[in-house]
Amino acid sequence: MILAAGLLWALCINSQAGDGFFSTEKSDEGVKAELRGGLAVSKMAAQDDNSSIKGNRRLGFSAGLALDIPILKSLAVETGLHYVQKGMKEKDTSTGTLIEGTGNPGYLEVPLLVSYRYAFKKKIQLQVSTGPFLAVGISGKMKLRQDVGTGKMQKLGEMDWFGNEEDLSTARFRRFDIGWHIGARMRFLNRFSVGYSFEAGFLDTARNMGYKVKSRSHLVNFGFII
Repeated sequence: MILAAGLLWALCINSQAGDGFFSTEKSDEGVKAELRGGLAVSKMAAQDDNSSIKGNRRLGFSAGLALDIPILKSLAVETGLHYVQKGMKEKDTSTGTLIEGTGNPGYLEVPLLVSYRYAFKKKIQLQVSTGPFLAVGISGKMKLRQDVGTGKMQKLGEMDWFGNEEDLSTARFRRFDIGWHIGARMRFLNRFSVGYSFEAGFLDTARNMGYKVKSRSHLVNFGFII
């Protein structure tokens, strides 16, 4: 709360100084390409007609290239191509023994974001972005392990995460997803940046499993303008 109040106070001071919260002047910057990489903390929420299951979070990574297309000094469009490793962890004791399942599906994502920009100083800029993204699954495994006593886990099996509906040797999750992205970013010295974002998938990626499965991801990454 204190940090939020301080940020609001700083914005108000700069606004009174004449900069304003939103500039309609045309941007004099060109298109920028930025390499980004960081961590992705994801889970998959499952829901049927009677109940919902929230899987445990799983740590993965993200990496890619972002394209920044300025329109006004306070407005830009952001797109690019990113690899994001999502997934989940689940534990089941209904059989009398602990069975643990993990999944690490990897997606190529193309976002289309509207981005608000505010410059605290000439070389420090706040960016707040939101918009849809399209994701295509390209890799991933589902792994099962069982507790065989004294906390020792034994591998039960492994299969591909994605597959068609008839291929019972795979987990049969759908490859395509559409969702919404919202995030904030700080850029320094017109070269480096650090950001946080949240992504929520809209589509049910499960196939005939009796429940709907949707992804949720928190991403923290660092960027370098090339």
